[in-house]
Amino acid sequence: MKRALVLSALVAASTMAIASPANAANECPSLGLSSDCSVVITINANGSNTITLTGIGPYDGSEDSLVGVVNNGLTPLMSLFLSGNDIFGFDGDGAGLLAAGGPFGPTGYEGPNTSFSIVNSDSGTVFFTGGLASGATAWFSLEEDLSAAGAPITIGAVPEPTTWMTMLLGFGAIGGAVRFRRRSKKVALAI
Repeated sequence: MKRALVLSALVAASTMAIASPANAANECPSLGLSSDCSVVITINANGSNTITLTGIGPYDGSEDSLVGVVNNGLTPLMSLFLSGNDIFGFDGDGAGLLAAGGPFGPTGYEGPNTSFSIVNSDSGTVFFTGGLASGATAWFSLEEDLSAAGAPITIGAVPEPTTWMTMLLGFGAIGGAVRFRRRSKKVALAI
């Protein structure tokens, strides 16, 4: 019940639209039984996300899916926080092990210039080395058949580095103001 409430809150809070099925425009390589991505995540110019289910099944014929990312945003995309049922429960047969030039990372599920920070089998962050430039694409693989109807994964917000820096500077300014105010009161009382 708790998991369902958290997942519902994430879906309600996200700004994504879901489209199904659509042409994936060759974001992913042809691997195993898949001719392209099972899912394409598009970052739109207005900052919203679109998840497109392409109708292409798992590359291993059972439960591993290729995921493409298209950055149509105005700035480089550094990371995506993803959640879904067991999508990071990797079992050793990632697409990166099958692709030319792979594996691209320690799990075998990474694509070129991608890496993972896994929270648990249901959630984690995909990082794009150097940032995924505006107009660029990337791919990686995840567990489970993501081509099924509905929204198999959700996208959460991960603050960009500049956002973290702005927050830290703001907290520092607030702390400095509080400290200055306390020091001013002590001087006033001593007089």
